[in-house]
Amino acid sequence: MPLYGCQSRIVGYSRQQFYEIRRSFQLHGADGLIDRLLGAKGPSPNRVPEPVEKAILAHALEHPTHGTQRVADS
Repeated sequence: MPLYGCQSRIVGYSRQQFYEIRRSFQLHGADGLIDRLLGAKGPSPNRVPEPVEKAILAHALEHPTHGTQRVADS
């Protein structure tokens, strides 16, 4: 059963979103319709240690006119 652009706009989803929702329902039933949190599942592997983050934030608050390069050189 194809869903055309006009119909998907009436439902409030793009065509791609509609088909993703439909597939989730077909695979998992009503449980597949429960909102899933999108995004990262944990902290970024590139995240700096907390003491470094606090030092950068403190420097940035003390010197708001310094750009990123100047902060990095400090």
